[in-house]
Amino acid sequence: MLRDILVAWSICKDIKTMRENSVIRTFFSNRHGNTAVMFAVSVLPLMLVAGGSVDLIYDYNLKSKMQKAVDAAALEAAAARNLTKKQRKKAARKAFYMNFKGEGASALGAKPVVRVTKKAVYVSAQGQLPTRFIKLIGINSLNVKAAAVAKRNYGNLELAIVLDNTYSMKAGGKIGTLVSAAKTLVNTLYNSDGGDKVKIALAPFTRYVRLDKKYKNAPWLKVPPKTSIYVARHCRSEPEYEDYNCRKVHGSSFLDGILNFYTYTKCDSRPTGRMIKNCWGGYTSTHEWRGCVGSRPAPWNKRDSNYAKRIPALKDINECPQALVPLTGKKHRNKILSVINAMTPRDSQTYVPAGLIWGWRLLSHNAPFAQGKEYSNKNHKALVLMTDGANTVIANGKYHDAGPKYPKAPEADKLTARLCENIKAKGIRLYTVAFKVSDAKTKAMLQNCATGPSDYFDASDNAKLTRAFKKIGKDLATVYLAK
Repeated sequence: MLRDILVAWSICKDIKTMRENSVIRTFFSNRHGNTAVMFAVSVLPLMLVAGGSVDLIYDYNLKSKMQKAVDAAALEAAAARNLTKKQRKKAARKAFYMNFKGEGASALGAKPVVRVTKKAVYVSAQGQLPTRFIKLIGINSLNVKAAAVAKRNYGNLELAIVLDNTYSMKAGGKIGTLVSAAKTLVNTLYNSDGGDKVKIALAPFTRYVRLDKKYKNAPWLKVPPKTSIYVARHCRSEPEYEDYNCRKVHGSSFLDGILNFYTYTKCDSRPTGRMIKNCWGGYTSTHEWRGCVGSRPAPWNKRDSNYAKRIPALKDINECPQALVPLTGKKHRNKILSVINAMTPRDSQTYVPAGLIWGWRLLSHNAPFAQGKEYSNKNHKALVLMTDGANTVIANGKYHDAGPKYPKAPEADKLTARLCENIKAKGIRLYTVAFKVSDAKTKAMLQNCATGPSDYFDASDNAKLTRAFKKIGKDLATVYLAK
């Protein structure tokens, strides 16, 4: 059709050129011959076709512009899942008018019709375009219309859920709320449209992270050899002591960065004048890796590369949570749900970089796990980090002991910030959730860590944590045009 229009336009231009020629102009002025009459009769249809092509081109351009406008409107409403249905319709109309403006748009009088359902957003618009030339043959207007359907899909999503399991999660029913919220998020994604293509990984953390012991011989892990030491039995006679003047005493201490107050019984002691026999030893002491892992030295503690620099397995340490779960599909959802159910607060120290680096590794297509797809715009990767407190141990060393500024750990905060930047640089969307966090610096760290302001959640109570995880579940969907 466009080719015919261009041909007609060319004919029209040729006629104009002919009329400007002096000889042809004389011929047109001669009204006494049949030849002039016949030529005039033949030119009029050609002029009508050429003029009609202008109407049709104008109609085509406006229709293209309208289609882009309804596409933008549908995508806008589909993405705004955190708004009410009324607000989403308003956002769609605003997007339509922002994209459908300029010459000819106002003359159509087109108004968008928006319908929002649970699964899709439907937007359509139409208007009447007044014609300029073909109205000579009774066509006074052309109907210009367009429609779009936008849906949300979770396909090709890889998600790492990184959850604080430290001792402070015992307080106020926090661990129970976290278990419920995390399970809801997992089930929401697996049960959604495209859920068969969703993969989820889990990384509970404290100061350390636990690995399944099946990785003992992995080339990226450095496991110390198991050793056994026999402690010989010894006995000796010592003076016996007795307690007296016992009384209740109040004390305080930091536990996982939280100042705790407690009461205990304190007694004085004195010798009884008798001798007693004390014995010890007579057993074998076994020292081995129980699943907890520490961190590589700088700068490898903030990079997901070069695993010739192996990850240190920690001997005799057992203060880490359930073993992390690599990327898991819908068919094996029970595996990840069972680990979430079993989460129990433990360890008196928090080290956020441990959770972050392992969450990143779980999404990677390189070692240690390599189940993730390559980083690209086609593969949607995200990481959810939830913590209820500040870093309380130093960043140096594989064991991360408490530092001189305990319970604050500024070096660990800096490492957390750097890790967040490195993760986001890979195109991974980073959500952060501060759960009943009171420290302003920790909140600021987590807010800056998130991909954007809307990806940070200050969950000051249990109900807000639940809402945060539900919103994350909605936001993780990819918006696309289905029509």
